[in-house]
Amino acid sequence: VGDAPARRELIVVASLVEKTPNIAGLCRTCEMLHASSLVVADRVSFTDAQFAPISLQTETWLPITEVPPTWLMAYLEEQRTLGYQIIAVEQTSTSTTLEEFCWPEKAVLLLGKVSLPRQLCIERRPLSCDSQMPTLNSHSA
Repeated sequence: VGDAPARRELIVVASLVEKTPNIAGLCRTCEMLHASSLVVADRVSFTDAQFAPISLQTETWLPITEVPPTWLMAYLEEQRTLGYQIIAVEQTSTSTTLEEFCWPEKAVLLLGKVSLPRQLCIERRPLSCDSQMPTLNSHSA
C-alpha cells in the first residue's frame, strides 16, 4: 500500500452542514484532497444509517474536529491567527473566479448554508462559481 501522501494545510469547516449525506460526502472529498482536517458540529451523523454507505469509512483515516456552530467564530479567529486564510465561495460583484484563484498555503474552506452569517466573514475571500446558486453548498464540494 505504501506511505500515505502528506496532508495539505486545508481545513474544511462543515459545522453549519446539517444533512448526514452531505457530511459523509465531505469525509470522502476531504480524504481524497488530503485535507488536514474536517470540522463538523458533532459526530452524531456518523452513527446515522445514511452515513456509512457514503463515507466508506474515510472518517477513520481523516482527522475530524468537532466545533459546534456557537464556537465557530472563535475557531475561525484562532485559525486566522495561526496563518490560515478563511475562504467562502459566494458570488459578489468583487468575487474572484475559481479559475483565477490561487490557493494560499494555509486555507480554511467554510461551507454551509446558502447564505453564511455575516459574523463569520472575518477576512473572508469571496470566490465566484459558474453557477445559478450564489454559494458552494456542501453537496457541491
